[in-house]
Amino acid sequence: MTSLLGFLRRRSLSELPGVQAARDVFSLPRPRKERMASIETLRVIAILAVIGVHANPFATFQGLGQKHRIAACLLSEAFRFAVPFFLITAGYFFGRSLQSGVKPSVLLTRYASPLLFIFMAWTFLYAVIPSHLPTAIRQHGVLRAFYGQAWESLIWLKDHPLEFLWEAKGPPGAWFGHLWFFPALIFALTTLALLLSLGVKEFIVPIAVMVAGFSFLEGLYDGTSLVFSSHFRTWGATLLYVVLGWWLADKGRPSVVFAIALALGGYVLQVSEQVIFANLFETYPKLPNYMPIGSVAFTVGILLWALAKPNFGRATLLPVLAQFTLVVYVSHIFIIEALAPIREFLHSQVWEMSLPIVVYTLAVLLGAVLARVPLANRLVLRKPRAPGGQPSISRQES
Repeated sequence: MTSLLGFLRRRSLSELPGVQAARDVFSLPRPRKERMASIETLRVIAILAVIGVHANPFATFQGLGQKHRIAACLLSEAFRFAVPFFLITAGYFFGRSLQSGVKPSVLLTRYASPLLFIFMAWTFLYAVIPSHLPTAIRQHGVLRAFYGQAWESLIWLKDHPLEFLWEAKGPPGAWFGHLWFFPALIFALTTLALLLSLGVKEFIVPIAVMVAGFSFLEGLYDGTSLVFSSHFRTWGATLLYVVLGWWLADKGRPSVVFAIALALGGYVLQVSEQVIFANLFETYPKLPNYMPIGSVAFTVGILLWALAKPNFGRATLLPVLAQFTLVVYVSHIFIIEALAPIREFLHSQVWEMSLPIVVYTLAVLLGAVLARVPLANRLVLRKPRAPGGQPSISRQES
């Protein structure tokens, strides 16, 4: 035992034979030196949180008493840092890339082109795959099931083009609602690049705050008697997070204490908002697209902590697994739906709590397979960018 502990002290976990074998199995590259281990590690945690939000493993807690419901609510609120974290890191590394002298328009093309391709490709896949796939095939046959879903999606797109554009919404039962992230991120990066090209750098943060303020109000009052909807709330919040990341790119290393205090304060504010709104407007949980104001401080605090602790997670496998974040994000809904029959059959809390890990593992395996297929790899891979730039949510050279 003493010799084993001495061996582990001398070598990091990422150098152990089992971890090296995992890299060989999946043909994974070793993380490059310029990639920040803390952010790569937090990307894995964030994508697990995204799966947790969509899989809702705490649904079974509702019948276990008030303490369990409170615990489930607090964990669910903590999960909400995930997508904002992807957005703010996208803005951060966009700003880092600009420091190397790349023009905003050129950098925008490098970011937006693969994002647009991935969005369109996965939207098409989700548009033609019927919900409740086994049942649809059993009732209608393979061709009719897929054709019927494709036709229904096409008709819905024709009648609701703005809802598809703003929020990636589809017909009832469609699975591609989570893909809103891609057009929203393209919009935010385009707006940022345009404002930089116009030479109004000093006005970018105020503009983003005003746009996000309108979006927050819209999300707050959606579902109440004071309804006004422009389908813009997610894009406005996205712009704020991306701009904040860009703004932080040229700041010095933050204080760990300040970062932790900001994150904890933001989380408390975020939970408080939900409690207040639930009592005043009786809208919670009818705010699926509302991003609380507290989540801004919560997310900024987490990013600042990652910047203050850049080596966090370096000695683990997580920075390597981070390169699968893109394929996990785009495919996890399909895998959750595919596992639905097992979920209905078991009705087990153990299964519910382990579901995010199961979904993540299957998505990583899917990514490892697709990455080795010449044509399919474009669905999960993105080309490297200019020096200083890291991908928004992808780690397979995104």
